[in-house]
Amino acid sequence: MSLDEKILWKNFKKGNRKALNKIFETYYDGLYSYGLKLTGNSSLVKDSIQDFFLKLWLKRNNLRDLQFIKPYLYFSFRRNLYYNLTVFNKIKETQEPSEADFQTVFSHEDFLISQQENSERSEKLLDAVNNLTTRQREIIYLRYFEGFDIEQISEMLEINSQSVRNRLHQAISKLREIL
Repeated sequence: MSLDEKILWKNFKKGNRKALNKIFETYYDGLYSYGLKLTGNSSLVKDSIQDFFLKLWLKRNNLRDLQFIKPYLYFSFRRNLYYNLTVFNKIKETQEPSEADFQTVFSHEDFLISQQENSERSEKLLDAVNNLTTRQREIIYLRYFEGFDIEQISEMLEINSQSVRNRLHQAISKLREIL
């Protein structure tokens, strides 16, 4: 984390509303996109983000110092979102999310590699990604679209880092095989 982020987090913990606004503005779009990929329910995601930041603000005195803000927010938001899903009876599972809960269907826009790519290759890539397991899609999303490292993904998904590496390797191997 940069020095600016450490100062921002410390100011937030001290009750600085400008720091809260900066964190909210910086991470809102990413959290919204991630939540939408997890649930497909825009209004629930928006409400959950508001609820999450309110809880974060109210509990700021009890928060620990962070090495990185983004992974902490994604991890905590994911838990809050799944809690809200259970409260609203939006999922069939109990409180813990399962692989089936990550309902991502990647669009062509997510995979436009360059203007030169032809539409047939894009279609093949889209089909290949949507044939991955739900956990593999989530790991691909977190790794390549959100830029998290293996350890951060491991913490967020509450699985060991070797499992993340294995699933990432399996997903990439499957994509190579299909393509």
